[in-house]
Amino acid sequence: MHSSRWRSLAEDGHVAAQVMLGLLLYAGDGVPQDFAEAARWFRAAALQEDARARFNLAAMYEHGLGVAENMSLAAEWYRRAAEQGHAAAQARLGYFHSKGLGVDRDEEIATDWYRRAAQQNHAAAQYDLGVQYANGRGVERDQVTAASWFLLAANSGLARAQLVMGLNYANGSGVARDATQAVAWLRRAADQGVGRAQYNLGVIYGRGAGVPVAMVEAVKWLNLAAARGEIRADDARKYFSRQMSPEENSQARSRSGQWVAERQRPSQPEPMRRALP
Repeated sequence: MHSSRWRSLAEDGHVAAQVMLGLLLYAGDGVPQDFAEAARWFRAAALQEDARARFNLAAMYEHGLGVAENMSLAAEWYRRAAEQGHAAAQARLGYFHSKGLGVDRDEEIATDWYRRAAQQNHAAAQYDLGVQYANGRGVERDQVTAASWFLLAANSGLARAQLVMGLNYANGSGVARDATQAVAWLRRAADQGVGRAQYNLGVIYGRGAGVPVAMVEAVKWLNLAAARGEIRADDARKYFSRQMSPEENSQARSRSGQWVAERQRPSQPEPMRRALP
């Protein structure tokens, strides 16, 4: 539908059209990008109790897009959307309570909102709830329960949760120590570009920690981790490189370059996102 049609419907008070017009203006999709106008239409729909619009308006206030940054108003609109069951708003409100942004800092309330979102399969909230259990924030410290939430988030593809599961399996934290599982989860996070996962994966291969020693693969991952700014990676790759032949070091560099090249291939354009960051 053309943007003029969305505008006509929005001006007639059609809530879904108001949300859509806000998204078009936010993204500059078929219309000039205008954050202030996007916020105006999100507000119109939010006042009609649309949870998506309330979440989007909260995000505009949080990031100062089209409106003056205001954490108190952001928290208030997140709360209104969260109370309607909007999972992303619940997760964000949990974060606001955890950090004391626009609301009093309260880890128990933060944990409650994280839990509500996590139970709706919101991966970031599952991870955050795992952090609460792992550190005893707002709940009694429980590494087993923490790992169970991290695992759910990791299975959803959340890279930081995959890193944590890799480290948990490597160290036996909340789960039985399992080198095979550690490598599998670290590789998933490493393939998403997580430098810390790349570093740990490289060290595991270099030391043969529960897996066969694979020096070329070790230095490949350490090269990538060092390029991501992992401070320890540079010393580790130098240490392992000294134990390799020039040919093996060349293979490691080639594998690192191939990994980067494969992830720089142009992808098909994605449809416009229907929610704000």
